[in-house]
Amino acid sequence: AMSASPTPPEHAREHAREDASTGAKLGRAVLAYVAAVVLVITLEPFRFRVPATVRVLVWAGDSAWGGWFDVAANVALFLPLGFVAALTRAAGDSRRAAPPVGWAFFGGALLSAAIELVQCFEPGRYPSPTDVAANAFGAWLGAWLHRRAARHLGADTPIVGRLALELPVMGLVY
Repeated sequence: AMSASPTPPEHAREHAREDASTGAKLGRAVLAYVAAVVLVITLEPFRFRVPATVRVLVWAGDSAWGGWFDVAANVALFLPLGFVAALTRAAGDSRRAAPPVGWAFFGGALLSAAIELVQCFEPGRYPSPTDVAANAFGAWLGAWLHRRAARHLGADTPIVGRLALELPVMGLVY
C-alpha cells in the first residue's frame, strides 16, 4: 500500500500557502495597529458632542507655511498606513507580488473622510477636504514606496513580506 503523504512539490505549495496565510494575518494585525495609532492621533482629545454648526476648513494656518505644514503632516501621517497595507497585500497574495497602488489612494480617502466626519463632533476640530486629499495621497505614496522598495530589493515575494511584517511586531513585544 502506498502512503498518502504529499509529494515534495505539493508539500512545498502547501507550506507556501500556510506562509502566505500567516503573513496576511500578521499584516492585518500590524495594519490594524497602525490604523489605531492614526485614529488616536487624529481624534484626540475624544470629547465628542453635537455641534450647533459645522465649519469646513479648506486651508489650515494663518500663513502659507502653516497650511503647507498641515498638508505635509497629513501626508506623513498616512504614508505608513499605505506602506503597511501594501506590505500586507504582498505578504498574503502569492499570485500578485506587486499589488496596484490605486486601491491605497481610495482606502486612504475613505478612512480620512470617516475621520473628518467624526471630527465634526469634536469641539475645536474642523473637517477639511484638503486633509482628505493629503491623507489619500500619503496612503498612495506609502503603497508606491513599498512597491518601489520591494522591486529594488527583490523582496516582492510573500515570504519576504511575512518576515518584514514580523519585525515591527517583535519590536512591539520587546
